[in-house]
Amino acid sequence: FSNPAAMSLFASIDISSYGNINSVAVKNGIVACAIENNTPELNGFVVFFNTNGVFQKQVTVGALPDMVTFNHAGTRVLTANEGQPNTAYTIDPEGSVSIIDISGGIPSLSQSNVTTALFTSFNSQMASLKASGVRIFGPGSTVAQDMEPEYVTISDDDMTAYVALQENNAFAYVDLTTNTITDIKPLGFKDHTNANYGIDATSSGSNINIANWPVKGVFMPDGMTHFSVGGVDYLITANEGDARQYGSYDEEATVGAATYSLDPVAFPYASIMKNNAALGKLKCTNTLGDTDGDGDFDEIYTFGGRSFSIWNATTGTLVYDSGDDLEELTAKDPVYGAIFNASHDDLVFKKRSASKGPEPEGVAVATIAGNLYAFVSMERIGGLMMFNINNPAAPQFVQYVNNRSTTTLTGDRGPEGIIYVKQSDSPTGKALIVLGNEVSSTVSVYEIACPTASASISASGSATVCAGEIVSISTNTLSGATYTWYNNGSLISGANAATYTTTVAGNYSVKLNNVGCSINSNSLTISVEALPSLSLTANTNSICSGETVTLSIAGASSYTWTDNSSNATYSATPSTTTDYSVTGTGS
Repeated sequence: FSNPAAMSLFASIDISSYGNINSVAVKNGIVACAIENNTPELNGFVVFFNTNGVFQKQVTVGALPDMVTFNHAGTRVLTANEGQPNTAYTIDPEGSVSIIDISGGIPSLSQSNVTTALFTSFNSQMASLKASGVRIFGPGSTVAQDMEPEYVTISDDDMTAYVALQENNAFAYVDLTTNTITDIKPLGFKDHTNANYGIDATSSGSNINIANWPVKGVFMPDGMTHFSVGGVDYLITANEGDARQYGSYDEEATVGAATYSLDPVAFPYASIMKNNAALGKLKCTNTLGDTDGDGDFDEIYTFGGRSFSIWNATTGTLVYDSGDDLEELTAKDPVYGAIFNASHDDLVFKKRSASKGPEPEGVAVATIAGNLYAFVSMERIGGLMMFNINNPAAPQFVQYVNNRSTTTLTGDRGPEGIIYVKQSDSPTGKALIVLGNEVSSTVSVYEIACPTASASISASGSATVCAGEIVSISTNTLSGATYTWYNNGSLISGANAATYTTTVAGNYSVKLNNVGCSINSNSLTISVEALPSLSLTANTNSICSGETVTLSIAGASSYTWTDNSSNATYSATPSTTTDYSVTGTGS
């Protein structure tokens, strides 16, 4: 990766002897791999390697570890153990979160360092959790069995883990001081009848129709991360959606299916809605919507939000949802609008419109040039959306980039993993976004061009001074920034603060680094004028007390004597030996 434009494979590790690999995380020279058991319903493993690929240790975690991550301090490794049922749905292992304490170092790691946090304490709360909106619907499953952790992000202070429960449409909270799950919060549903919350709901026809259909979306986030603004912690999620489909159990239906009956009062135009040109092909769940229990559906719930959302991390309440922006932006894109809602393995226009649309998959956040940005990957049509999230309640679209072909199945397709590489960690000296594309089996690397940003420098006083006077030059201060100062284009050694003082003339500038890009300032010319050469004479060198002496000054354009008189000559009648001084100022 020393040259991201020409990456080269230098080693490969065969994982098959351990099980099936689901996730990789790296920190401080440690590689942690989440491995599911060859019998996925049994406990899985985290296998540790060093960055040369040499095996270090293996420990057991919960069933089907789907995602692995380090805490910020690098002292713990956490896994989201999804615990999916077997195909026959006769075995449903408990979902869980495993916490591995590696503070003592990998060589001394043992199974005693692993704590697996379970949901068993919530088994007695099934009725209240369901009533609150948490989806618990696996046949015969307890709460602990039904919970399916998908993704983990950890608070900046390493005290709390936030866990996405995708199929359950909820968040779980893990207290990392006690290693226990303390809360489950429902995410609620997205009403597509609201303004700017429309969807393109049919794969039929050649027209894009992003409309306010009478449908509700189940957020069901996959990737998520966290950030803070103004002292408030937030979670940001990519609302992919995911149905439970097993050999003996399938929650997925279509609105047009004969077995999916719409309530005639709630939907008086049911026959029109069931037409394939309307909602007939839209995939929906058969586990929600029969509000009165009479066997037909009074509400329609479809999978995923086709959006990203921002939530208050403490309360779990929704702060912002991107509505129909992802579909609107791709529909209007001058290049990729031609394959709107195509899948990652074909080029069929609108194919995914009836099933989760662009399918946002992953999300990363980064502070660049003092602004906070969210990067959202879209699994189906591909590529990356960027939004400014300085105001979490009102993000602003910045850019959409994609690298797949619109005419052939080439380029990067099916982005899954997403990471941000800071400028200080990048081999190019510029911040990077890296995507892992699971369909094309490729890695995309996008370089972050510095957004429209500049640093300004100014002198604390006049930029023109006399020789020997000190000039203080200051620039913007950005959190985390490092500073390099230049005079006439040459680096000033040791000048690395936001303020620089000098007595030397020149053309000064500064560069702000480590803020996601490098920001160059304007230039400021400091002029240092030579001191005037003064000549002071007297009409006599010695007088008696009471006599007058005349002093004369030359060499400057103006003068100031001790008593503030300003003539070029000065008459004094001292009674004792006295010193007189004069300041001359040049042009």
